[in-house]
Amino acid sequence: MARTRNQSGRAGREDSHTQVVEALIEAMCERDVEALVDLWEPGGVEEVSMPPGVIRAPEGIREFFGELFAACPDHRVELVEAVGQGDRVAIMMRASGTFSGEAIDGLLPTDKEYRDVLEFAILELADGRIRRSRSLFDRMDFGRQIGFLPPEGAASETGMKRLLNLATRFRRARRWRRRAWIFPP
Repeated sequence: MARTRNQSGRAGREDSHTQVVEALIEAMCERDVEALVDLWEPGGVEEVSMPPGVIRAPEGIREFFGELFAACPDHRVELVEAVGQGDRVAIMMRASGTFSGEAIDGLLPTDKEYRDVLEFAILELADGRIRRSRSLFDRMDFGRQIGFLPPEGAASETGMKRLLNLATRFRRARRWRRRAWIFPP
């Protein structure tokens, strides 16, 4: 993230934001749960695109990242881009590692690597700490790479799409028939 100066020539809040983003990336790469907890203000919220959904600092952050790092002991992230405006910073990261540790969300480890899985987050910062974070993680790419979902273009994926389309057509036909019965032509 580019560092800028305010009109008075002193470093602006962008420097503080840059420090928070750098500390976040470093703590995630080192799998340092306590450093991550320290980045959130008490009562701060992490909203993630996968279970558990909404996490409150400090205990929720400790539990969420502890489970992630236990499941993927070599998990690391690379900052791709960071853009800030006001008290918000949007970051894009690539996550890599191996799902070789403990089970997570009822899924046993597959010992498969995942590489360059995209994650996006919008951080709301206050006083050098994260007040709120909204994160999106490419779960489909992650699922494919760890063997939970079929590879793109595989026969099993094609079969799943056909079943989904069949179920959709069936639901639509049922709705149409119900409407036709309620509102005869």
